[in-house]
Amino acid sequence: MGRGWFILGNAYKKIRIYEKAKEVYLEGLDHALENNDELRQVKLYHRLGLLYSALEDYEEARSYYQTIINYEGDTSRGYLRYVGKALHDMGSSYMYEGNYKEAVPYLRKALAIKNSDTEKFITYMDLGTSYVELGEHEEGIVYYQKAKECYIAVESIKEHIELFRLMDLAYRKVDDHKNSSASADLFYVAIDEFAATKEALNNQYSAANLKSWIDKHQSENYFVAQLKKYKYIIGFLVGFILLLIFMLFVIRRQKSKLKNLGSTILEEIGGIIKKAS
Repeated sequence: MGRGWFILGNAYKKIRIYEKAKEVYLEGLDHALENNDELRQVKLYHRLGLLYSALEDYEEARSYYQTIINYEGDTSRGYLRYVGKALHDMGSSYMYEGNYKEAVPYLRKALAIKNSDTEKFITYMDLGTSYVELGEHEEGIVYYQKAKECYIAVESIKEHIELFRLMDLAYRKVDDHKNSSASADLFYVAIDEFAATKEALNNQYSAANLKSWIDKHQSENYFVAQLKKYKYIIGFLVGFILLLIFMLFVIRRQKSKLKNLGSTILEEIGGIIKKAS
């Protein structure tokens, strides 16, 4: 059947009939094991790992990725490309679970193996995101910049959009408004490019809806950034207003007390005058 297991399994996975996809991949794997076809085994292990990741069964996915990673020292039959993919996907599986610290070593190892800019692009992005999520924003920006250096090799405009969006957010977190603005400009250029493609027409969101979401996203982030930028001035003004309110409250109470005191004194004087008369 040759490539038939890959084609049929991929087709089932694309339309989300995961059980049938798994069945086909496993059948292909059994055939590869019977024929001692190790390279095909590695390819099917990778497909099964991706399938279980799609099912959010990351432990099972990692078991397949690890089987491929065990070939790391064997470069004789072209396994290294799949080892790089498995290392990256292993790191990604930890990212999906929010375990960014565990993801970083696998992503770094993947970079050491990958050769082309296209392959490195997504790993640079994931490393950038992992470091940003770990609070190491400057390190994250370094990897986003590396992704930017090779993004031209990546044909998917949606990947460009995501990169510039992440860069914009990362620069905002370190108050680098100049680079944030530059990233936002590239972000909008990529949006316009995407809107002109057939991919946008087939996307579940129309170009207009996507643009609307982007505008909202940007305006919200701008508002947060401005609050952060002027937080001390805003804090002073809020404190000053609260102090004024407190003083007005005290003065009002004091006026009320003085008024009552004045009424009491007048009543006392009136009583004294009545007695005297």
